[in-house]
Amino acid sequence: MYTAIYVALFVSHIVAAANDLQFLFRSIAIIITFQTIFAGLCIHLLNGDARHARLPVIALSAGLG
Repeated sequence: MYTAIYVALFVSHIVAAANDLQFLFRSIAIIITFQTIFAGLCIHLLNGDARHARLPVIALSAGLG
């Protein structure tokens, strides 16, 4: 579930950028950033195993940098 939401936001982010929709682009970027920062909490709230998020979140966080 977490991955599907993340991928949908990422694709929407690309579409917004391609169509020069600045407000939507920035809004989605903020949501993606918060989702990455709070990945463990998001996965916990979705009844997942937060331990599975450790390594991917490091890579995603590096991508934000």
